[in-house]
Amino acid sequence: MMKTSASFRLYSLGPDNALIGPGPERGQRRMLKLNASAAFLWKAVEGREFDEGELARLLESEYGIDPGSARHDAGQICDAWRNAGLIE
Repeated sequence: MMKTSASFRLYSLGPDNALIGPGPERGQRRMLKLNASAAFLWKAVEGREFDEGELARLLESEYGIDPGSARHDAGQICDAWRNAGLIE
C-alpha cells in the first residue's frame, strides 16, 4: 500500500495542475506539473492508502481505457510519484 505525501498540495493554475511542496533546501519550494489524468488520480487518493490496482480501476472508469493499458499507466504513475518522493 502507498499513501500520498502530506507535504505536497495540488493546485490548479489555470488549465494546468501542479503539486507544490518542500524543496531540497530549507525555505525553498518545489513545483511539479501534473497532466490531467495524474491530477485526477492524486485528488482521488490524496491523504489515504491506495495501491496500483486502485489507480488502474480509476483510470478505467474515468477514461474508458482497457484494463491492460490502465495497469500499465497506473504503474508508470506510481513509479514517477515514487521517484519524485510524492508517495510513502
